[in-house]
Amino acid sequence: MEIELLMEGALGKLEPESFTKQLRELGEKEQIKVEDYGDLVQLHLCPNGIIACVYEKGFVSLTATTSYAGAGFHHAALRLMQKIQEESEIDFSLQDSSNYLTHQDFELLEAHFYEWLEEMREQIIGAAFDAQFMIAWDHQSYEPQPKEAHVITPLGYLSYDEIAMNEAPELAQRVFVWNQIEKDASFYRNTALALLWKEGYFTYANMNETTKQIAHEIVDRFEIAYEKDAQIAIPMHAYSELCQVLGRTPQIRLAHKLDETTAFGYRRHHVYYPFHNWRIAAIGTCEKQEDAFSDALILIGPYESENAPWSWMMKATPVPLRKAAYEHALVMDGEGLQGSYRLIKEVDHQVLDAQIVHDEEALQVQFIYQEAALLETALALLKKMTYIKEETPKTQA
Repeated sequence: MEIELLMEGALGKLEPESFTKQLRELGEKEQIKVEDYGDLVQLHLCPNGIIACVYEKGFVSLTATTSYAGAGFHHAALRLMQKIQEESEIDFSLQDSSNYLTHQDFELLEAHFYEWLEEMREQIIGAAFDAQFMIAWDHQSYEPQPKEAHVITPLGYLSYDEIAMNEAPELAQRVFVWNQIEKDASFYRNTALALLWKEGYFTYANMNETTKQIAHEIVDRFEIAYEKDAQIAIPMHAYSELCQVLGRTPQIRLAHKLDETTAFGYRRHHVYYPFHNWRIAAIGTCEKQEDAFSDALILIGPYESENAPWSWMMKATPVPLRKAAYEHALVMDGEGLQGSYRLIKEVDHQVLDAQIVHDEEALQVQFIYQEAALLETALALLKKMTYIKEETPKTQA
């Protein structure tokens, strides 16, 4: 069960565009990033803390899953929703699953988050050794590569041993990015870490405007944290690496170092994107695009600058099952899957055209590449693709 805030109401005569304009104006006033996707508007209070505004059939709803970020985010999201409620002509109803709206006691709110985290902890301790869990993770974005005897969190892999040895208040500091009301040094360090783990592209930080912007934000947040508290621990190797890639002069030189026995960043490894009933395996630093017209997920091989030539591209599309046999069979890692492919040589590139089948569902995957050595990369990614079952036991959020 997630911890959530929900505010909803009927638009009445108010047009969605008018309400979105109010949200944008509020975002400018409160220095909150607002992203407008038409029927979906997102207010980013922190990297893990988002209020999603959805329009549907004359109604508008604003939702925040606060167990992704912590009690501090819950407090901030509730205050912002109340401000929206007060300033809007819409008759909103506001619901708070933690009951903080009623009692207004932050210590009780913290206790509610500890109870939630303790439930997660008990599930993990009682599970089989090879079970895979994600805590406070938005699984709709992507799924990181699992690590044996570790749980996936916004702040990196967390070992089963650490979970067994620490109770909820200690684990909260290791799972949630925003634990206090104020935005202190820990808030800026933790939100930088969350971005580093989830969206760090490192060598490929200059790949496009989005990756570049995120990399600069990571560096900025580490530097703000250090400015607020010079004793706070910083992942100096990762910080220095990003500064070098971005061409920035490091402002932090003598900080306490976080343990760096494991390289920070889920995107240093394979990741998995949910797409229809499939989990698409990808190199973590790939550029991801979605083509709504052809209903395709497109992955482009990572590149170090916007002007660098492309090396390969992969396109996945759900298709009707084709009975025609391909020349080559592919042994899949996932259960209940069959794979086959053919190779097509073009003038200046080659194509691996594959079909992955689960029962009567099929996924066509085309891997377009220039260098013959990349064929092994293509086959390895194909083998890792899996079918998504209805239940999702890995996700605990």
